[in-house]
Amino acid sequence: MAWARLIRFVDTKGVTSFGEPCVEHAEDLIKSLASQTLFALKLEGSDPFALSAPGEKVQVQSILEVLKPTDVPIIKCIGLNYMKHSK
Repeated sequence: MAWARLIRFVDTKGVTSFGEPCVEHAEDLIKSLASQTLFALKLEGSDPFALSAPGEKVQVQSILEVLKPTDVPIIKCIGLNYMKHSK
């Protein structure tokens, strides 16, 4: 499933889902959420890496982090000082 913007959110019924926010520009996301006018096309599935086609349009109550620690069990980073540490 291809999406332009992915959010994980709680809708007005208290259900947590993934979805595509119904906004033209990313800057409109926070403004719409603050004014309680943010809607999203709900994506089916509970795994952010395996979501299927959009379903119903629902109102977003709050936005959550997209990835939980259980989704990404290890994070590898290489900093600018990598060469110094490797020596």
